Amino acid sequence: MIVEYMKESYKGFDVDRLWYTPPERMEDALYRQEVFSDLEDPGVLSAIRSFVAALSRILSALRYAEEHSWGHQREGIFLDAVLSYCEAVSKLLEALRDSPIRSRGLLSFREYLEEYVASEGCRRLKDEAERVASEITSLSFCMDVKGSTITVYRDCEGEEYDAFLEGLFERFREVREGESSVAEPRWELAHTRGHVENAILDLVARIYREPFDRLSRFYNENKGFIDEAILRFYREIQFYLSYLEFIAPLRKAGLPFTLPRLKREDGEEYCIDCFDLALAIQLLREGRRVVTNDFQVTPEERILVVTGPNSGGKTTFARMIGQAYYLAKLGVPIPGREAELFFVDGVYTHFPRGEDVEGMHSKLEEDLTRIKLILDKATSKSVIILNEPFSSTTAYDAALLGRRVIERILEIGSRCVYVTFIDELARLEHVASYVAQVDPRDPEIRTYKILRQPANGLAYARLIAKKYRLTYEDIVSRVVG
Repeated sequence: MIVEYMKESYKGFDVDRLWYTPPERMEDALYRQEVFSDLEDPGVLSAIRSFVAALSRILSALRYAEEHSWGHQREGIFLDAVLSYCEAVSKLLEALRDSPIRSRGLLSFREYLEEYVASEGCRRLKDEAERVASEITSLSFCMDVKGSTITVYRDCEGEEYDAFLEGLFERFREVREGESSVAEPRWELAHTRGHVENAILDLVARIYREPFDRLSRFYNENKGFIDEAILRFYREIQFYLSYLEFIAPLRKAGLPFTLPRLKREDGEEYCIDCFDLALAIQLLREGRRVVTNDFQVTPEERILVVTGPNSGGKTTFARMIGQAYYLAKLGVPIPGREAELFFVDGVYTHFPRGEDVEGMHSKLEEDLTRIKLILDKATSKSVIILNEPFSSTTAYDAALLGRRVIERILEIGSRCVYVTFIDELARLEHVASYVAQVDPRDPEIRTYKILRQPANGLAYARLIAKKYRLTYEDIVSRVVG
């Protein structure tokens, strides 16, 4: 769901590959964290966003030129794209020179840009593009239109058409307020007038053969003008920009995000003011409040058993913890004010599925099969999220099976969140008990806060029974009369 939300907020970039393939090494996650830290600087973020927008428009112009134009018109769009590319690269380098960047990624890219812009190839491309553009836009000619016949010639007594070619190429340039001054094609104009203009260009090219021959040579000799390293940066940096774009509304609403301190060794792990990212987006769209929660994992208590009333936020709490570890593994800012987390090798989840009435297996058998697959794969560096397993069986069997599963997880050494309606599992050794809270004045009101405390589900049941006069005493009094 989170990836789908990101696609909505950052159209045009395929985020799936990077989101579903988190780095295996902690060094790669830390590398990403450094880049995110640099992007917290408004100047750095603005410069990179402008460059990405510029290169995106340039690539769109080139695709359009190849698919919808031809001849000298295509070459003119290409020339304008080259000029815009050189301008965009120079502006990015200028901005990064004056920025307080510290990440290895952006420092090495800035160093590469310095070398690239100063290279003979880049200087030659820019100088040649400017020279060809200067020649083309300085040409003058006249047109004589009679009916469906157009005559083009160099000298005439009538009105000169000096600005025609300059306007022809310049109309592919459109600057939006707040964006980089780079070429942005106006497709509808190019499409509706392309045939006529291309025919006129052919006539002008017959008069001014040498400048247009140079334009054609420039087009043919520089088709691969975009540097591969710069193109790779353009693609990879969108992973960072898309995530920042995605969480921007949440930050604006006052929700905290943090880059967690990652660790390789066992120790205390925690997150303060954490929340479920997918739910937060949904609640924000509905104008509702987001409740944050804390969690803590210690080497002695690696399993968190979560109990409490139905619809009290237990499943959301479990998802929140799984997300925190997964996002930390990706190297992105996670929901929370402060966090210190182990760099896990994987996050394994078991959430209830509806029973397949046409299938050959019972719900309990399916639960057992799925959990066994998780336990076979999990290691001491894994996180396991189990949300109300064995809910289809009796309380006695659910408690027995739950105890066996917890014992096995303790043997493996995985971190685990176990959501259950069986309170006795929260009282096992090496288990931390977390309880979904209700309003003490009215047990029907859920606060969605999950606190570390002994399981007390029976107390909630007693309060609810008392409210509706369903306690043993109430029932006996009504029966006896």
